Amino acid sequence: MPEIVFFNSECQIINVESSGKTDIEDWRKSLNEINNLSTEHNVKKVLVDTSLQEGSPSEVDIFNFAIEIPEKLKVAIYDPKIKSQKQEFLAKVGQARKKQLCLFKQKEKAIEWLHCS
Repeated sequence: MPEIVFFNSECQIINVESSGKTDIEDWRKSLNEINNLSTEHNVKKVLVDTSLQEGSPSEVDIFNFAIEIPEKLKVAIYDPKIKSQKQEFLAKVGQARKKQLCLFKQKEKAIEWLHCS
């Protein structure tokens, strides 16, 4: 699976490391794991590292996926190059749907944003 999802107890966040080509089913599996970890550890903060991701779902899939992100989650997407307009599209669609979703070029800024109330 091109995405690894785990709970980072030191930072008290859920980490997603995405690499290679991903599709919408990968994203949905990761979201399911995120929801499980969120419930298990009572954590709502998610850091998604897409710096090694080489591809992503279609714009239509991304648009629909934004609906599926629970409002309780606060999601920071980190990629130092922000190499895809699809990443920006996901952030904009999510924000338009009142999701706490933001895109960052610096990992430290993403973590800082996650820990702000």
